Amino acid sequence: MPNKIYDDGPRYAKVTINQTDKGYVASLFLDKKLYHSTAPMLAKNNAIMLVNRKIERLNIGKRKIDRIPFYKE
Repeated sequence: MPNKIYDDGPRYAKVTINQTDKGYVASLFLDKKLYHSTAPMLAKNNAIMLVNRKIERLNIGKRKIDRIPFYKE
């Protein structure tokens, strides 16, 4: 019997960091769709920290195999 919490996990997860004229923007894509984007940050590390916090919230309650890995520079 399928378990909705675990079987509906994303099969594709990607983080991109783009530099704009206002700062760095981190974008999280799940199943090739934009799921979350940070506000422009002056420091690249701050944008990475914010997107990793969002990933951490998404991983709560999931099995280790279904978790999305954190973005590492």
